[in-house]
Amino acid sequence: MHVAQIASEQRVAQLVTVLGELKRLHDELAIVVQRKLDAMRAANADAIRSTCSREEFLAQKIREQDGLRRQLLELVGTQMGLAGEVARAMTVTELADRVGEPARSRLLVLAAALRERVQATADTNRVVGLVSHEMLKHFRQVYGVMAEANRAPGLYSRRGRNENPAI
Repeated sequence: MHVAQIASEQRVAQLVTVLGELKRLHDELAIVVQRKLDAMRAANADAIRSTCSREEFLAQKIREQDGLRRQLLELVGTQMGLAGEVARAMTVTELADRVGEPARSRLLVLAAALRERVQATADTNRVVGLVSHEMLKHFRQVYGVMAEANRAPGLYSRRGRNENPAI
């Protein structure tokens, strides 16, 4: 077996590991986002804060793993003789088309599972965004009513004009 091919196979194996970790992190993120939505529905401020904190932590870990994924794709691509720009832009599915079994199947399965999980989490996040928007509208209305409550009541003349301007 050629040395470059062995190195390439090792990088592909590392990529499979990184993709597995990305899948695990996205699975956990999906659970956290759903918990955040549940906490919002229950108006549980402590749970919302807790889930937001965990969500930020997971997002950072996902960014780190995604950086590793991109680096590995570039390394494998350049080992396969691709230009740097082409290797950097390559997707996992495109790489899978260039490698043999069993790595090909592993890459395709992980890429599909990861894509599915990311889409499902994005859908839940859209709902969270809508709920957050509605909550903010409600709070603005409540604060507006509270601000009006602190104003002095207006006095009106016999002609219906406000005699007491706003404070």
